Amino acid sequence: MRVNYVCWALSTLLLSLSTTQAATTEDVVASLEKVTTKAAVCQQQVNAINTATSVTTLLLNIDLNGVVSAIEDVQTTLQALSQAVSGPLSSSDYTEILNAIYQMQPVVTSSLQIIIDKKSIVDNLGFGRANAVVVLTLGQLKQVNDGIQEAFLALAPAELILEAQNVVEIANTAYNASLAVYL
Repeated sequence: MRVNYVCWALSTLLLSLSTTQAATTEDVVASLEKVTTKAAVCQQQVNAINTATSVTTLLLNIDLNGVVSAIEDVQTTLQALSQAVSGPLSSSDYTEILNAIYQMQPVVTSSLQIIIDKKSIVDNLGFGRANAVVVLTLGQLKQVNDGIQEAFLALAPAELILEAQNVVEIANTAYNASLAVYL
């Protein structure tokens, strides 16, 4: 437990230090593309889980930390961009971000659906530790996602706010559905 706290404290410190750097729309798009790639790899790994999967295989072969790290990078980059521009982006810049999100969203949503679909296999691993790992990871992803949404909506120009809110609602629905299954 103490090691987890130290790791959390260090990651929080590093996150706060990294948000002081200015970011651009291109940085946000690149970080969203990284999430798409990491989530696609994780999706393939989760798809490979079957009833004969051991906890060791589950924990060693699925790179949930890579996905979490990539999503945290999106949060950091969006927050840095939000601080750098201190107001809404232009419609063209925001549309670039929206397009990257539209490419990422189906991959993340289907990955969350696969995690829901694999619930019975996780339950059949014989004890609650695997379920707890999934719940903690989903909870962490949801928390980071909430931070992303705040910065994402703050950057939205007036003419794109409804579209941005729709994107946020789709993400919330997917995260809430996956958490509901595992809680």
